[in-house]
Order: sequence, then structure tokens, then C-alpha cells
Amino acid sequence: MHDRRGFHNNKPKIVPEAIRLLIQTDINSYPTQISHYKRAIGDPLQPFLHHTLNVAAMLRRFKAENVFLPGISNCDWIYRDEFRKTGLKFQSIRSDTCKKCDELYIRLMDCNNEDERNEVIHETENHHVTAESAYRNMANDFQRAREEENFACLAVDLQQILFSPTLRHSDVFYKRQFGSYNLCIYNARTDDGTMMFWTEIDGGRGADDIISCIQKYVMQNFNPLQNNEERTLVVWSDRCKGQNNNFPMLVEYLTLICKRFIQIFKNLILTYST
Repeated sequence: MHDRRGFHNNKPKIVPEAIRLLIQTDINSYPTQISHYKRAIGDPLQPFLHHTLNVAAMLRRFKAENVFLPGISNCDWIYRDEFRKTGLKFQSIRSDTCKKCDELYIRLMDCNNEDERNEVIHETENHHVTAESAYRNMANDFQRAREEENFACLAVDLQQILFSPTLRHSDVFYKRQFGSYNLCIYNARTDDGTMMFWTEIDGGRGADDIISCIQKYVMQNFNPLQNNEERTLVVWSDRCKGQNNNFPMLVEYLTLICKRFIQIFKNLILTYST
């Protein structure tokens, strides 16, 4: 006997197939963006929805706009099932990206034909290969610092400005907020991060401020070299010219060499931010 379960007409809550097609149209109507700032090489660029959205909000809107359709009140599981099939995710745009990434992203959005698009994608992949190479070198330096006694590796990064008070009142947008700064110095050997925190009363976020933090950290965590001792210091940072990639910073490291805290210094710059 042929199985007829699910094909009879005595289920009043069954959702018509037209509702499923309408759900697919609704999900596809939401604007998507390309997940351009990723470090996976060779993978296709994946679209995503804005992070302020979620499936529950999309479902509520869909039901409100089609409230008079039959079966619309029982379509929750179908809507979630159809959304799962799309493979879409919710995420925010990266706020800390390099200039090259932003340039390539704008060019990708402005492509007029497939050949031009493929050219930009190829250039993007080459840029990501360079970035991956830098991150691999940094990981190798971290591992070497854990294994070799005379090799030290630091990673330095300044957090975005911390404003206070963090109020949501509209008047806050028209008033000047109090700024604070936080510099993180990560030591690969100890696997510890040290936070250097100061406010705008104490200083700014220029080269002199970053130099004073690094100098204090090195002098407090490393002993001066004695006799024939050797120590190589590798510092990884971003390409911010006002903080890390400048001449005063190099002079500071030369000063540490003259004071015998280090013997060899390498300042390595990450050319790609994620």
C-alpha cells in the first residue's frame, strides 16, 4: 500500500507553497554586503547581512506585511528553514582595515564587468597572501621567543580612544567627551599582555607617548646586558606613522641599545589589519 502520510487535506495548519516562495523573495530582498576583509585565501567572497538585523526581526516584519495571507501565522519554522538554506550570516563591517583593503573593496563594488571584477579579486588575493606571510612570520617570532632565551618578541597596539561618559542621550553628541588611551604590549615569551593606560590630561597618542610606554616596559621587564650577554628584540606593530612607524621611535630603540637593554633590534610592521 502506497504511503499517503502528509498528502491528505485534513491539516488546517498546512502552509501553502506560495508562502514558501514569498518567504524566499522576502529574504532575497534584504541588501547584502561582501565579506571582503577576510584572510582565507582562495575562498569565494561571501555576502552577509547587516549585524543590526536578525531572523526574528525579519520574521516579524514579514508577518506584519502579509498578515491577511492564509497560513501566515504558522510560517515561523518555514521562514527559519528557508533562511538557513541561504547560508547568510549577520556580521558587522570591520572598522580597522588597511588603506589597500579599503581601496580594493571600493573598486570591487564599482566593477562594470566580470573581467574587471576578476582582476580586482586576483589583486585582493595577492594582497591577502602578503598579509598571511606577515602573520606567519609574526607567529614564528612568537614561537622563537618561547624557545630561545636571548630572543624577545613584543606586539604593540593602541586601542581606539575610550570616551566617557558613555551615555545615549542626544545631547552627548554635541558635547566634548573625555578621552582615555590604552596601549597593549604583548610579550610572547610570558604570554602576558600589559596595558598602559592614561587620559588626555596626562598626554596624547603621538610618538612621544608611545615611546615613553615602550621604554618603561622594556626597562621594567628586561635587565641590562652583562659582559657577553646578547638579546635580540623584535617588535611587531601597525603602520601608524604618528605612533610606531617614525624616526623618533627608531631613536628610542637605539637608546635602548646604548643603555645595553638590547643588542639587536628589529621593528616589523604589519601591512594588513583585520
